[in-house]
Amino acid sequence: MSRVTIDMPDVRRELSLFAVCFALAFALNVYAIFAFHTSWRELITSLPWVMAITVFLYGIAAIVRLLIYAFKRLQNRLITQKNNREKSS
Repeated sequence: MSRVTIDMPDVRRELSLFAVCFALAFALNVYAIFAFHTSWRELITSLPWVMAITVFLYGIAAIVRLLIYAFKRLQNRLITQKNNREKSS
């Protein structure tokens, strides 16, 4: 089996993205507490839901990043094919 190594900048980027997703979910929870006039105890008791929303947002971000990567790769492949056709002509 081969080992997979992840560079520290990649780990920092992923942790930063996860932290942003968590902050967004937490802010959404705080907004819900204000909007529905519930107790501040909800910050702790709804933490599992906040984590679930965090994972959901992180998943959406991963899908968007994957689509962007696929689009760029397809675009580069099309440009390369076009350049190869022009050279062979």
